[in-house]
Amino acid sequence: MDDMQANVAQLVAAFGQLQREHYEIARLVRKNNAEDTTITKQKEREREGEEEQLLASLGDSSRVSLLEWAMNTGWPVLEKDGIQSIYTNIRTLDALSEALRRAIQFTHPLRLNPTIKTVAPRVTNNLSFSVFECLGRLQSAIRVPEHDHYSANPDRLLETNVMTRLVRQHHQCSFPILVSPSRFERHYSQDQLKSLVLSSIFSHSVPHACIYHLNLVKIRDFRKLGEKFYNYSRNGLGVDEEPTLSNIHQRTILIAYDLDIGRVQTAFLHLGIAIRNCLTLNLHRPEGYMHCKTAFEREQAKRVFWAVWFFDSMVPHFFAQPPSIGLDVVKIDVPHILSDFDQVEADQTRFSIGLICIRRLAAEIGEAENRGGGTGSLLGTFEEHLLDFYHNLAPYNRYPYADRVSSSSTIWARRSFFCILLDYCQCWITLYQPLLPSPTAILRTSQAAVAMTKLFDAWFRISAQSADGFDCFFRPYLYHFMSIIQIFKVNATEPGRAPPLVQQSRCYLSKLLRMYRKTPTYYSFEKSQLEQSLLMFMDTHHIPLTDVCPEDIDILEDNPAADGGWNIFSLPEEEQGDEEPPDQDMEYF
Repeated sequence: MDDMQANVAQLVAAFGQLQREHYEIARLVRKNNAEDTTITKQKEREREGEEEQLLASLGDSSRVSLLEWAMNTGWPVLEKDGIQSIYTNIRTLDALSEALRRAIQFTHPLRLNPTIKTVAPRVTNNLSFSVFECLGRLQSAIRVPEHDHYSANPDRLLETNVMTRLVRQHHQCSFPILVSPSRFERHYSQDQLKSLVLSSIFSHSVPHACIYHLNLVKIRDFRKLGEKFYNYSRNGLGVDEEPTLSNIHQRTILIAYDLDIGRVQTAFLHLGIAIRNCLTLNLHRPEGYMHCKTAFEREQAKRVFWAVWFFDSMVPHFFAQPPSIGLDVVKIDVPHILSDFDQVEADQTRFSIGLICIRRLAAEIGEAENRGGGTGSLLGTFEEHLLDFYHNLAPYNRYPYADRVSSSSTIWARRSFFCILLDYCQCWITLYQPLLPSPTAILRTSQAAVAMTKLFDAWFRISAQSADGFDCFFRPYLYHFMSIIQIFKVNATEPGRAPPLVQQSRCYLSKLLRMYRKTPTYYSFEKSQLEQSLLMFMDTHHIPLTDVCPEDIDILEDNPAADGGWNIFSLPEEEQGDEEPPDQDMEYF
């Protein structure tokens, strides 16, 4: 609340500054209009008087509370059951976008006291390490009308068999928000899903399937069709829809759509609305589940919240700022495996548990950095937590099994291995990257980067051998992919690195570019800045694309008894050398 009060105070000050600039510009423009001079001056005096009155009523902006600011702005504030709610006059997503854009511009000032209107640099391009912007997804110059005659009938845009295949596929392409996908499919087959729900699903699944699942559907102009569905759902949901589990579910699909096409800021707005709805329903607290009559209902409600939390955990990747949902806010437990779950339902629940646990740990590291002073004083504590996490993984979900993951296992079982280990390694990079170029930081970040490269390589290869094909869940891990590229770039150019490490890093940069070019993600872009920047870097530093790393030389080994010979995968002595065979019924955590 203190942070919110501070932001509100800044917004109030920005409001006054922007209003003064607006009226000054308007006054100069109207001064040149000789015909309306008298009327213009009269209106100007009236508006300036209103402005002064508003500013006077606000008083010292540093002492204005959130509720005082809302009431002086003209927004009603009502209290019910001890909860105070502010009712704004924002009714469209565009209006909300404009309001937040101004807030971001003020809280991240890029210029001082402008006297003319200029195009402000985009937050994602200047103030963050935005994955999707850096990858270079280019939006089409052709805008699809939001109100065409097809929008009112979204179910008429696709053939029935195509819709059926998309409904069956869509739950596999993001965080497992559906506890029972088969139950959802039955609702669809029985015509129990509303057109708004279907439109939300198809907005993402149509363009997504035509890029990542070519064996599933082939649709002409799939990008335009996806935009039609998206506009229908966005307009239907609005920005002040009744908070329900279904509406939040649909909102997460719109978030996935916007992230896919590179509209990171719009996705951020949808995420804010989804978080607001979750908090309104108390999904972050046990009280929000008291109305659930069955264990299934409780798990489904929890899964909706954790899906929103998953997207929120990606905010640091886009905007270089902490997630909106603080760790101390969440008071509910992780998903549970119910006794009547089938194999797919159990596997996707295990994946959810593992992902939540490791990303919570990543959030702890991030919060320590955001508090100031970095993580240096807490290195020992975080290392212990990371190694405890690795120790608690089932033996067959640890690093040495990377090449032994079966292509015949479920897609969620494969993700439980690769995605969670990738997040684990990224934690080591996040922990030690601020401490570069210390020898220990060079060692730990390099170990993590090499391990992640091998994990990506095995994941791509094993997925290609499976019936599912390339795993589209690579998309949320683009940040991790780019993170290891950055580590290798630094190793290849900065002083303090041993020559063998420099050579190894150069080789892995070539390997990563070759790997990326084989992904559907690469072919979905009209132009990839990731590829261009990496090629430019390799050309500048004379790195051939054909460089091959000698796999039998490990210059980073620091613990022969640990998995991979690296301390980031060390285990207690009693478990070293444990070769327990996979047990598909074993709990991960």
